[in-house]
Order: sequence, then C-alpha cells, then structure tokens
Amino acid sequence: MLKNQKSLWIGSVLFAAILLTRSSHFGTSVALPDATLAVLFVGGLLRFNLRWLAATIAVAFAVDFYAIGIAAVSDYCMSLGYWGLIPTYAVVWAIGRFASKRKHPFALTTLVPASFISASCYRDWETDRKSTRLNSSHSRASRMPSSA
Repeated sequence: MLKNQKSLWIGSVLFAAILLTRSSHFGTSVALPDATLAVLFVGGLLRFNLRWLAATIAVAFAVDFYAIGIAAVSDYCMSLGYWGLIPTYAVVWAIGRFASKRKHPFALTTLVPASFISASCYRDWETDRKSTRLNSSHSRASRMPSSA
C-alpha cells in the first residue's frame, strides 16, 4: 500500500472514531466517550498536516451542529465559549506533533508536560463556556418583565 493510501485510510479511521463517539461526552452503556482529543493527539503524533487538523475540527463541529439541529440534542454547550475549542484542539494536535519529534515520544518527560498543557487548555475552555453560559442566562433573566 502506498504511503498516501495508508495515510488516507488512517485518517478515515480517525474521522470515523469522531463520528462514532462525538454524540456523547461521557461514556454510557450505549455510547462511547468522546474521542476527539485523543484523535487530535494521535493525528499530531502521526504528523498529519494543518489541513487535516482543519478537517478534523470541521468534522467535530459538523457532528455537533447535526446533533443540535437535527437530532434535537440540548444546545446547553453552545455559547461564545464553544469557539474556545478551536485553540484547544490546535494545542492538543501541536502537542502530538511535538511528541512525535522527540527521541522518546512516550517518555514521562514528554507526556507529563504535554498532558498538563492540554488539560489546562481544556479546563480553560470549559470554564469560559460555563461562565459565558451563566452570563447569558443572567442577561436573559434581567430582560424578563417582572411579575410584580
């Protein structure tokens, strides 16, 4: 198999992992937990390029918008903080790229700082998403006419 065909096959499998797991953030007896961060890290490890990163983010967002628009999933997570996923995903992919260039990519000296950085980015995104959602619900409540 040619290198491009192998890369296309591996990329397709990684996209399929996102499609199969993106519908549920937490694992249940029916749905697997979301694998988007793992897919992006593996894509970085395999040294996929920026076009692959953009396509992966587009697939993840398309699944989210499908879930909200067609599958009637709650839009609770859709706020201005949702767009913080773009830099979070880019950082996780870049950490995979960084690890792939190391002599020992799975050594603790590589994985511990990489895990800390990616977890910090995700935590910051989650905090922004919750505060944006909270602020928007407060502003809606203040616009509601009082019943007095």
